[in-house]
Amino acid sequence: MLWMRDSMINANVVRFYGLTELHDGRYVIEDFCSKGTVLDVLQSGRYNLTTDLKMSVALEIASGMAYLHVNSIVHGMLRSTCCWLDNKWTVKIGDWEYFKLLAVQNPKVNPLQALRTKGATGDKYELLFRDFWTAPELLRSELEEWPTQACDVYSYAIILQELFTRDDPYFELAELLTPEQILDAVVHNRLRPEPSADAPIIVRQVMELAWSDSPPARPTFEQISKMLRRGRSSRKSIMDNMMEAMEDYMLHLEDEVEAKVSSALQGMKTSLDSLMADMIPPQVMSSLTSGQRCESKIHAALGLVMLEIVNWTFAMETGAVEEALNLLDNLNTHIKQV
Repeated sequence: MLWMRDSMINANVVRFYGLTELHDGRYVIEDFCSKGTVLDVLQSGRYNLTTDLKMSVALEIASGMAYLHVNSIVHGMLRSTCCWLDNKWTVKIGDWEYFKLLAVQNPKVNPLQALRTKGATGDKYELLFRDFWTAPELLRSELEEWPTQACDVYSYAIILQELFTRDDPYFELAELLTPEQILDAVVHNRLRPEPSADAPIIVRQVMELAWSDSPPARPTFEQISKMLRRGRSSRKSIMDNMMEAMEDYMLHLEDEVEAKVSSALQGMKTSLDSLMADMIPPQVMSSLTSGQRCESKIHAALGLVMLEIVNWTFAMETGAVEEALNLLDNLNTHIKQV
């Protein structure tokens, strides 16, 4: 445990500090990653995830896993919910210490079986789809075999499919097959997820190699990192890409606000013009709106119209307000025409 605390330090791996024991069990003490998991970002509609950004995420996951494998650590449960993002948008591999701790505690028990025995939390990614990331050789053995580094590579390929589709593994089959049927096809018919058509060619090549049915045919994470670096069009970090994505999002919001404000102002102008037209003679209104000078007019004679509305007070008291207003409006129209 001291070796894990003092030696396992890498920019793309969640740092392990130790264990603490409370009345209801033991807990791992590790780095806090404030931005959540990669899955959280993929499911959020707040971010415009460009291809460069996805490539950066894929590369940092591969870098973190390469570091674990160089230090002879098998993750065993790699998936998008284990890939965390800190406050600088750096991807960090989490939950890597569980497999190692359980293996040290009881070398005769497969840690993967021990983790499954404890049960899941109830989240759908833990219950229904947890085996979508599991290598087919482990599924064939009904988890009797111990996970290997090649199993982690297979899980990484499924994460790539999530990353570039922003959807669940095998989402294209969700309406056709149950999770059990999908897993059966993975084991016996070599079924794999449908790669995204928008994914770069190098990413699709990595996926095809990484989820090969033959573990020895799968590349190492060091090889994957080299392949992704060669196929990368931009050298920007995730932080730079996220800042650009957030700027694009802010510009989009500004455009929407500007459009709504413009529409509201136009509506207010129309209402004001209508009100002014009722109060000011059309000739005067036309001169004012066109910026022309409005000449005063002298009339030799003026007429005064006096009207007496019978029972006006009674009409207002009985609630016939709308009828009274319509009456006044009609009178005003007729007087203007005289």
